[in-house]
Amino acid sequence: MLLGISSFGTGMGTADTIALAQRVETAGFHRFMLVERVHTNDSVAQCAAIGAATERIGVGTGIANVYLRSPQMLGLATAVAAEASGGRFVLGLGPNNRAGVERLGLTWRGAVPSLVEATDAVHRVLAGTPGSIEPCRHPVPVVWAAVSLATAEAAGAGADGVMLYLATTERIAAALARFDGAAADAGRARPADSLERSLLLPTFLHSDADAARAAARRFLSFYLTLPHYQTMFEASGFAGAGPDNISDDLLDAIVLAGPADHCRDGLNRLAATGLSHVDVAPLPVGDETLDAAAERVLESLAPD
Repeated sequence: MLLGISSFGTGMGTADTIALAQRVETAGFHRFMLVERVHTNDSVAQCAAIGAATERIGVGTGIANVYLRSPQMLGLATAVAAEASGGRFVLGLGPNNRAGVERLGLTWRGAVPSLVEATDAVHRVLAGTPGSIEPCRHPVPVVWAAVSLATAEAAGAGADGVMLYLATTERIAAALARFDGAAADAGRARPADSLERSLLLPTFLHSDADAARAAARRFLSFYLTLPHYQTMFEASGFAGAGPDNISDDLLDAIVLAGPADHCRDGLNRLAATGLSHVDVAPLPVGDETLDAAAERVLESLAPD
């Protein structure tokens, strides 16, 4: 299981994000991934800048929202990020959620249809258009974010991997089983050999366990207002969880929150799930900055 760092970018500009990616590379992590937030950052553009400023580390979006740009422009931006990184770019795609998309005044087309449309367009652009668009010189894995098991299954047939989020170990096992089965049915290479199976893991690493858990609860309270996450948590055995009812058991099942030893134990448990990647996302505890939280994670969880 390869360990990366993912950034939510809260309160960080592009220059600081590039500097963080460079420190992640120096610390020996496998890759640096960027979360995209609506009208706050463009993860594909930032990944192109990070790719140009680093040498070894993988760079990717975790995820780019397929509703925020046309499929054609997404493909063109992907080619730039692939070139700038010298072939180290991975394009993680996700549809966000229906409520969020409709708040933007956009038409919800469904998770899987929107992912298929974007993926097909990216592949066409990367292949090139005679007399118009040059073929991309580097292969770009296209990986789908999946909250539902149905989307994880569709990714097995239509994408180069699956990215999971806020999932218990049991949910991870179920999603990967669906993903692997669909990949096998489609006659694709064995997932363990070529297809990504990753988890974005919010991490509140702090010596004060109570403060870490308080920060994690504040972070998760938003997700527990969203119906599709409520459904997932209920299916995972946490019926009744809500913004003001987040148990320690739920915290321990879906995030890392506590001292370094506690966080390392959580990563060790995940190593047995069959995930190929875990992308640890440092998040602030109390009044600290994201950069301070990230520095502590780099010091405490860097690969040996």
